[in-house]
Formats: sequence, structure tokens, C-alpha cells
Amino acid sequence: MHKASDLMNEIGGVFQPKKIYSLKYSQVLQRIGELKRAARVKECGSFLEFGLYDDETVRLSHANFCSDPLCPQCAKRKSLKVFSQVAAVTEKLQSEYVFLFVTLTVKNPTGDELGETCDLLYKSYQRLVDVKRMKFIKGAFRALEITVNRNTMPITYHPHLHCIWAVEKSYFDNDYLPQKELSALWAQALGVKYTPIVDIRLCRNKGFTVNGKVYTKSIKSAVAEVAKYAVKASDYLAGTDDQNEEVVKTLLSVLRNRRMFAFTGIMRAVRQELKLDEIETGDLIHVEADEKPTSAVLVAKLVFSWDSKLGEYVHTGTEIVEEEQNESRTA
Repeated sequence: MHKASDLMNEIGGVFQPKKIYSLKYSQVLQRIGELKRAARVKECGSFLEFGLYDDETVRLSHANFCSDPLCPQCAKRKSLKVFSQVAAVTEKLQSEYVFLFVTLTVKNPTGDELGETCDLLYKSYQRLVDVKRMKFIKGAFRALEITVNRNTMPITYHPHLHCIWAVEKSYFDNDYLPQKELSALWAQALGVKYTPIVDIRLCRNKGFTVNGKVYTKSIKSAVAEVAKYAVKASDYLAGTDDQNEEVVKTLLSVLRNRRMFAFTGIMRAVRQELKLDEIETGDLIHVEADEKPTSAVLVAKLVFSWDSKLGEYVHTGTEIVEEEQNESRTA
């Protein structure tokens, strides 16, 4: 949700850059022979309708998103959904639990090895959390992120996991896990002889006290890090045409039918209690972060369309919503 006065900044600063990246991605798809996929991505986000409410806020109400796993427009909407869902779950739990922000990495693979390496990450993560030492984890959120290294020959990738772990407030007294020990446990789970890079730190969630310091910030600052979508257009479309084609082919193969996000334990239970829909296959228009207050009344619909000649969104219509229409919606 945004203030009506900020709508043009949101369209020009968020939707428009993602649309431009989507068009670039569509061109890559055309060159590698993915013609139907290219056509869907090209049309993605070409139509945007925003509801204007009587409290001077606006919210996206309709759009033609394509849901392609690499589409920059859709990736942005999914990241908003991840943020809002993880934030909602952790906010509900933070009176009883504290949260740890964890990053787990593995040696960078080539494109041919990337799929197997992602499989290894998922299986190793499950092995890690199943060991007795890790039983202090009462709930978790896990997200996959993949970055591209073009400075190597052949191109290599950096797949890694970002996690938020819900732990009891006695964690620092009874179960504290140093980074060095986590690294050893993660190496064992991976079945490797090298020392993998890991990071584990406290999410400074509101109301928690450590060494006499009371944290007053919301956990949302940490949630923003796990809300990143698996791959960024600014990363996988940043090379030469040949590089971009190679990277897109690799990522499409690796991400096909792969779940990027997962909730477990108490975090999964709360997510179900809140009746939140699927991140990767659910609604990309009404993401929770955009929901309007229940007391607000819709007064108009603002329509924007992508102008391919101008290379920008233009305002193509305003429909005033009569009071009778609002009454029929709430009847």
C-alpha cells in the first residue's frame, strides 16, 4: 500500500525498471528458442490497475503477471509476498521466541553442476536440522538464493541458503551455537572436507534483552534479507548476449519445479493459522504488504498501460467508483 501522492514514484521507480528488465529477459528467451515463454514475459505487467481509497492510499488491484520463475516483474511481487509473510509470522511469535538469521554456503559450482549442488544444499540442510544438537530450532524459514560469477571461466554460480530460525529465549543460556561449531556441523551435513562459510547472528527483535541491552527494532530489518528472490535480473542479465543466454538456460533448468522457500515447525504452523497462500504459485497482485485497511472505501480505479514506443507506463484511464458499487461489494 502506498500514499496516492507516491504512486507515480512507485510506478517509475519500481514497476518500470522491472518491466524493462522483463523485456530484456524476453529477448534472451527469444534467442534461445523459448518463443511461447518469451511472449508471455513480454506482456507481463503491461496492464496495471490501482484502487484509490478515501484515506488517500492506493493499492494494486489488477495486473497481468506471467508468474515465470525468472521474470523480474514477478520476482519483485514474490519478494514482497515473502517479506510480508515472514514478517507476519515472526511478529506473531516474537513474544515467545527469538530469531536467528543464518546463511549457509557451499563451494561454487559450474552450470553443469548447479542442479546437483542445489539438491545437495536442500538435503544437507535437512540433515543439519535433524541432528540432536540442532533440536533447539523450533521453527524455520528457508530461502534459496543464487548469484552468478562471470569472472570465472567457465561461469560459476553461488547458491546459498538464507534462514530464519525461531528459538526459545533460553537459547543463549542452554543452546548457544557458535559460528565455528555451525560451520563444522554444516560441513558434516554436506559431506565435504573443506570448511564452508556460514553466518549466524541474532535478529534484533523487539523487546529482547541481551547483556542488559533491550532491542526496540522490529525483526523486519532481518526479514528483508531473506525476502530476496532466488535470482536477480541485475545479476543474470548483466553479461554479454552469449553469457546471458547461457545463464538463463542454466537457471531455467535448475529452477524448474524447485521450491525456493519453505516454512517448518512453529513458523509453518503460524503461517497456516494466518491462512497465507503459496508464495510461488499464489496471487501476485494482492500481496499482504499491499492490503488496504478494512475501513477504507474504494473511490476510483487508476489504470496504467505500458507504452512500448515511449518505454514507460502511461496513465490510460480513471474510473470513479460509485457508492452503490461499494455497497454491492460489501453486501
